[in-house]
Amino acid sequence: MASEIDNILANLGATNSTGRATGYDELQIGVSQIDTRFESTFDIIRKAALVENTPHIFGKSDTCEAIVLRSEGDTAAPSTGGGAALIAYCKIINSHHTTLLPDPTTLDPTDFLSQALISAFPKFRYSAVDLMGVLPPGTKVNVTFDPGSLQGGTINLPGAPACIDVCPTGSASFPGALGAFAGGAPGAFFRLPPGSHDVGLLFGDSQSDGGSTLGGHLPKELKEKGVELKVEAKYGKGLISGKEHWDIENPAGIAQKALAAARPGFVIVELGGNDSYWVGSGNSTEKQTRYAQTIQKWVSTIQSYGVKAIIWFGPSKATKIGSNGTPYDSLRQNVRNWQQEILGNMSGVTWHDTVPYTEGLPMKTDGVHFIGSSYKEWANRLVQLGAPLGGLKSSTNAGATR
Repeated sequence: MASEIDNILANLGATNSTGRATGYDELQIGVSQIDTRFESTFDIIRKAALVENTPHIFGKSDTCEAIVLRSEGDTAAPSTGGGAALIAYCKIINSHHTTLLPDPTTLDPTDFLSQALISAFPKFRYSAVDLMGVLPPGTKVNVTFDPGSLQGGTINLPGAPACIDVCPTGSASFPGALGAFAGGAPGAFFRLPPGSHDVGLLFGDSQSDGGSTLGGHLPKELKEKGVELKVEAKYGKGLISGKEHWDIENPAGIAQKALAAARPGFVIVELGGNDSYWVGSGNSTEKQTRYAQTIQKWVSTIQSYGVKAIIWFGPSKATKIGSNGTPYDSLRQNVRNWQQEILGNMSGVTWHDTVPYTEGLPMKTDGVHFIGSSYKEWANRLVQLGAPLGGLKSSTNAGATR
């Protein structure tokens, strides 16, 4: 009988007073052991039966989907493979996972309360070498928890060749709060293709028209990354309201002449706010179809000039109240919704909500435009680590970080 009990205990991983270990390997460092000196035979068998028959909800290394809330350098780990060691704080989005943490209000890097909350979420390791850039907030990723831990793990990334131009995996554009997450947009990080001229082109409206606007400050920010950004912007012109001005399908029009002159490696589009009154309630199927066709013409025309990456920014936050009491931003939100839906499935295009990057910035009295220092701050936010342009580097300055 004693020998049968010994065999049962041995099968359960229990040891006797000496541990029966005859060598270092047999000590099984890191493996859970049961010592019969401290537990009765009945307790050992009961616990083993409980473990054996209890469903393993998470498993030893649970793999699931998550949304990046913030990326930053991993100061606790050395660089690997010649690339920067990074970590991303993520929210798990699998239905079988739960968390007691509330969602952050915004992903704005200057919202200190939200950023403090984000710091409590699980963090996952990755290397910039794998993706040639930095995962921005809102990117949808596949993660694997470390064995026995729900505090962190690794992000499962494709090798570098899969992300040379625009990463094919899905990402989400965050309209601010996590509850507004819609998903579906293409990968939101990129670097300039090898051999490019390290030149970008920005198409914009009044928010980018002039030296004291976004169009004046963003080129200065990108210049520090070794990237030249040219600007073609016009006050009051959108996609519909500025159709004649841009004349997108005409090789002799303003838009195509700018593309031909710049020969950019990437294009930023900051248009749509001036279409807000035309879009209106957003309930017109006919208008939405026309808007989609117009956007498709823009994308196909830009890509015909060899552009591999198009970064499209939705209308910024507005505080203006119309004469009928309607918040102007409610109309701009309809534009955002249409743009995100239309651009979400287009290859080589990423759509980003600018509200998290403009909300809270001091504005002019018109409730639509910003004061000069706000445009400067807006530009600076866009190029920070984890922001839409934070992973942008020139092909000759690939090691630069910010």
